[in-house]
Amino acid sequence: MADVPDGPELAGLLRRRAELGLDCSPGSPLLLDERGRPILEEEAERRLRFARTVRVSMEGNAGLCRGLLRTRYGS
Repeated sequence: MADVPDGPELAGLLRRRAELGLDCSPGSPLLLDERGRPILEEEAERRLRFARTVRVSMEGNAGLCRGLLRTRYGS
């Protein structure tokens, strides 16, 4: 965490980590897995790519659901 530049993104990250009960100290690792364990550097690219894929899938699913709701119930 100590290598992350100060700014609004870091503030948001620290807020979310605190809400989840994760370590927010400067010495804590930036990337954590689903169990709160540090992600190794060689795994980071693959895991970030997977996270982007999941985000796109969720956005597509949400758009489909909004369209179905609009069709069923109107605006």
